[in-house]
Amino acid sequence: DTLIKKFPNKDKNMGVALATGGFSWTNGKVTALTEQQAVKLALDKKIGAQRDEKSGALYFDFTENGSKTTVWYADATTLELWMQHLSKNGKYTDFSIWRTGGLTEETLNFLNKQ
Repeated sequence: DTLIKKFPNKDKNMGVALATGGFSWTNGKVTALTEQQAVKLALDKKIGAQRDEKSGALYFDFTENGSKTTVWYADATTLELWMQHLSKNGKYTDFSIWRTGGLTEETLNFLNKQ
């Protein structure tokens, strides 16, 4: 919504870049993750990711060796929600995808249909 307010697409000629994957935070250290790495980490830790209602992103937490790790990442549903929101509220129709490596089959299929 901040992007939409700062860069109104009145002429419908602006595009938006959306990043795939996500990040983990442990003791102030931030690590970039691909979507596949985030999914594997959740499976390895036997944790189900939850979808944030406001952002549409997935997230989960776990504690290991006394340190809490928080992971946030985008999947196909996240990207679809972002695109729908930007199209409806900001009139954006041109989307570029950052970080295309490490996507799940579901996300690849979604992007192929776009």
